[in-house]
Amino acid sequence: MDEINVTNEQVNLELVLVTTSMNHEYAKKELEKTSSFHKRQELLTRMAHLKELYFNARATLAAREPQKLEELERELRLEKQSVFSEHLN
Repeated sequence: MDEINVTNEQVNLELVLVTTSMNHEYAKKELEKTSSFHKRQELLTRMAHLKELYFNARATLAAREPQKLEELERELRLEKQSVFSEHLN
């Protein structure tokens, strides 16, 4: 039973890493497009929260499964390059 809980927690950490990272990129794209002060403040707050969630999950996964973290971040970089290629080049 403990193995199942550890596996579920690892999957949850991985989901947090992927979703917060991608959502941060989408928020960054939106930030680049808006000139509204209030919308920019809202996006900056959201981005800071996403960044905090990402690095908390990353630290936990790094302590437990450093190889999995390395693999996940490599895959995430490739996914971002694919999705956001027009903005990264």
